Amino acid sequence: MQAFNLLPLVTTFALAAAPFAAAQQQVLATETFDYPAGNIGNQNGGTGWAAEWWAGNTDDASICIVPGFDSIGGMQRTNLEHSGSFRALDLDQFAWLKDPVTGVLGKEGTTIWISFDCQRTPGGDDFYGGLHLNRQWTGHQLFIGSNWGGTAWGFEKNFVGAPVEAPNTDCDVQARLVVRIDFEAGDDFVSLWVDPTEEYPTTTPNAFSYMPDIHFNEIYIQSGDGLVTGFDFDNIVIATEADGPRITAENFISGRYTTLKAFNCVPGHRVFFAYSIFGGGPTSSTYGNILLSQPWGILPVTVADANGIATLLEYIPLGFRNLPVWLQALDVTPGPGGAGVLSDGLNLVIQ
Repeated sequence: MQAFNLLPLVTTFALAAAPFAAAQQQVLATETFDYPAGNIGNQNGGTGWAAEWWAGNTDDASICIVPGFDSIGGMQRTNLEHSGSFRALDLDQFAWLKDPVTGVLGKEGTTIWISFDCQRTPGGDDFYGGLHLNRQWTGHQLFIGSNWGGTAWGFEKNFVGAPVEAPNTDCDVQARLVVRIDFEAGDDFVSLWVDPTEEYPTTTPNAFSYMPDIHFNEIYIQSGDGLVTGFDFDNIVIATEADGPRITAENFISGRYTTLKAFNCVPGHRVFFAYSIFGGGPTSSTYGNILLSQPWGILPVTVADANGIATLLEYIPLGFRNLPVWLQALDVTPGPGGAGVLSDGLNLVIQ
């Protein structure tokens, strides 16, 4: 296995006539509740999750009601006051979105979309109901739904500031809520649309506000404070903004093997990783800006797997601790011309 050659090769990416891909959304996790009627606990369908649903010690804090809001499977209904169900996300499948300090979603400069269908259960009288973005074993980060004591759809950071509500909305009317979170330095910007015409809307949101710093790795569905329990949920989608591959590096340590990964590649495409110890460019090319300063080195080619993840294991020689390194990947389209798409750049210091 070839190690990093930290006396860099004087070489370049082959230049081709392909700019960066246009911004688009990449789905991270989905849940349609395609289960038989009964307890939600221990059900494990959908995509992008790290584990099955947990719905209390008896699995019945939330239940599956069939049919749901549409013809696909059922829907989840909260079944016990102030209780509900938890499900953790599989962060290994989208590690490039993880905040380097907390290790969960909420990395500065990224965007997450959360959307789902919901309604207060017909005949129910719970004072609140919704979907929490939760940081496991730490607490609630953002509540999306019908805030306590009101009937409008909105969001809030529990016990921090006032709820934000969308005017002229009603939790007794089935709605699709779409939330976009733009993670920034410090507070994060949250936008809410109620029944938008687009899956990822660009129109003015029904409600928006800055919220204190949000970091999460699971969702928690909950309702309560009524005599007749219940809010219903269906068709959960969690997505991100993506305009090309995203790169990560694990165990970036002198004398160890590091694992380089490029996410959001096209399955089956060849992927090249390149590095520089001279800076992060930019160096102009017909791909767009190469975020490396010349000269740079190119590592052995790898191939993106069925999930669009390219993985390369490389040895970092001894004696290079504290050396800064800049990294970037290139997803190459097969065929004449060698077109391709560059990843984001990554700057790390060898430990």
